[in-house]
Amino acid sequence: MVSLSGVVERITSMWSPVTARAWVAVLFCFFLLLPMLNTSCSLYRGVFSPEFKRDISGPLTVSSEWIEIVPDKPLKAERDQNAVMFDFAIPLNERDVITGNDIARWGIRFPDGSIAIPEVEIVEQNGNVYSLEVGFFGTKAVGFRMIDPATHLENLPRDKTFRAVRIRCAKSISFARVYWYSFNLSDRK
Repeated sequence: MVSLSGVVERITSMWSPVTARAWVAVLFCFFLLLPMLNTSCSLYRGVFSPEFKRDISGPLTVSSEWIEIVPDKPLKAERDQNAVMFDFAIPLNERDVITGNDIARWGIRFPDGSIAIPEVEIVEQNGNVYSLEVGFFGTKAVGFRMIDPATHLENLPRDKTFRAVRIRCAKSISFARVYWYSFNLSDRK
């Protein structure tokens, strides 16, 4: 069995002291970082995040009137999946999240028994407006994205930038945070 000290001694005898110290430092860093490479996150994910979240707005109460939210910088579809996410100010109860096979019937059950879901649009720099559909829905958040009905794949234009998000809902609802969420399906496990 070869010991680490034997390897270091062999290296130091072959090279100049400066070169030997550099190689020892490289080996030390390699052995130090090796356990991190074997964790669930690869080095790629540690350095280059597979997902991107950018705040668009803080707390917001939505009603039947359109509210336009303008982010600091325009939004762009840069990954496979892109959505405008709304974190509920107060998480919903499981029984108040209405889902099923038909996305058109998804909704939030309000205390008075009525069911509604926000309408969301995204506005391109030149003024074109794209309607977004519910893509993610849970007790803590709801996300909206543009989906091709024929392929069920995202079809938000990649060559466009978006200057604003619009939202309204038949019933008043409060959100704690609004953000742009992008990720690549290939990076999800």
